[in-house]
Amino acid sequence: MAKTPKLGERLCPQCKEIIQADALICKHCGTKFTDEEVAAAKAKATKGKRNLGFGCLGLFLALGFCGYVVGGDDPAKQSASKTVAGADPQIAEVRAYDMTKHGEIKVNFDQMWSAKDIPMKAAMVVEAVGKSIKAGATDMPKSTETLTFWFTAPSVDAYGKDGRSKAIQFDMKADDLRKVEYGKIATTGLLEFATDVEVRPMARGGVAEYCAENLRDNPRFCAEAE
Repeated sequence: MAKTPKLGERLCPQCKEIIQADALICKHCGTKFTDEEVAAAKAKATKGKRNLGFGCLGLFLALGFCGYVVGGDDPAKQSASKTVAGADPQIAEVRAYDMTKHGEIKVNFDQMWSAKDIPMKAAMVVEAVGKSIKAGATDMPKSTETLTFWFTAPSVDAYGKDGRSKAIQFDMKADDLRKVEYGKIATTGLLEFATDVEVRPMARGGVAEYCAENLRDNPRFCAEAE
């Protein structure tokens, strides 16, 4: 059965899975999109939203009421997970500490792409978590003030054995994620809220390459990652 995207979403042309309309890379198959492709997809999504709104207006005029105004709710809240743990399948562990008002989120990347893609992949998880927190995630208290994200990636040791190694870690303020208007900024823009960025050896070359190409968009993150 064909999947139907909701408002603010679209289908990846390669794997046909649902992704955000402004996604620069498919979280399912890793396909990257140009700025022109993203702009066209967002314009199409906006047009669909406007047309649905006019249809509802017509129904209102014909019947004297409209039970639901399309676009009246925040699309981010509509698509948000009710828990941080369920925001992304790669999230392995979520901890919240009431006494310190701090939360920890451990993420195990399910596969290893180019190390250059690690910041983008991390930003996609942060976006999913942020939407969940903004919508009132039940496993992250509203009193939480700070968050630590740490990400591991598949690795192979000197003996050829498969394992996992920490790739990158950073902190964020929970209120920053609550204030973001998701869908109105690029996913990688969320990296600008990261502080105390720690890049481990397995990811240093890739993050340096990412920053060489994206320094204009992520100046603060790249400065923290040095």
